[in-house]
Amino acid sequence: MNAGLRRAFAPLQSPMFAVVWIGLAISAFGDRALELALVWLTVDLTGSSVALGTVLTAATIPSIALLLIGGAWADGVSPSTIMLWSDVLRAVVTLIFALLVSLDLMSISLVIAVAVIYGAVSTFFDPAMMALIPSVVHQRQHHAANALYEFAFRTSSLLGPALGGFLIAQYSIPAALTFDAVTFGGTIAAMIYLRRRRLGEDLVAAILRQGVELQVEGLVAGRDPGVADIHIPIVSKPVRKGT
Repeated sequence: MNAGLRRAFAPLQSPMFAVVWIGLAISAFGDRALELALVWLTVDLTGSSVALGTVLTAATIPSIALLLIGGAWADGVSPSTIMLWSDVLRAVVTLIFALLVSLDLMSISLVIAVAVIYGAVSTFFDPAMMALIPSVVHQRQHHAANALYEFAFRTSSLLGPALGGFLIAQYSIPAALTFDAVTFGGTIAAMIYLRRRRLGEDLVAAILRQGVELQVEGLVAGRDPGVADIHIPIVSKPVRKGT
């Protein structure tokens, strides 16, 4: 039993995976609150089941139409870059949406537009996330890492709507939307940490590689290279394409 639990939570021993997992879990709770807010707002504006179905369909269509493009982007662009800017975009859109709702400047067309934006961005975010997770844990822990993500996702699906309902009932729809916008900070912070961590690793690797090359050159030339011979490279972005 204890051994099984240790294996199940072993990926969390990796600092990079732990930060990414926590960030994704926080963001997932906000996503579920947003979904409830969209449903609540649609019913409040129209009272129509047809309008509600239209909003839900609007969120799904981009996922189908852009699925292949999103997967291709995840193969060609750093997954952490895609995830970072996807959630920056969604946070900004959600904050603007919350402001418009609070000012009573809302219409069903705007709700549908927000649903389309979320569906389109998720098409790029989700494949990037699936490409990123295996890169931050050991290969032997891939299944456990995926299980932990599923645990976070299913937990957010259970508790997120309840939290969103509480915020709407006790405060307002803009409160639930603002909560969602704030939770995007979890993924944004995790991606910034990951990119800085990988940048530091690449810089150290470059310095060590140059030191080894100088040692070899010194032995061949019959001299002992000093520390002053090592030039610290200026790295403007992570070298790896996998994050």
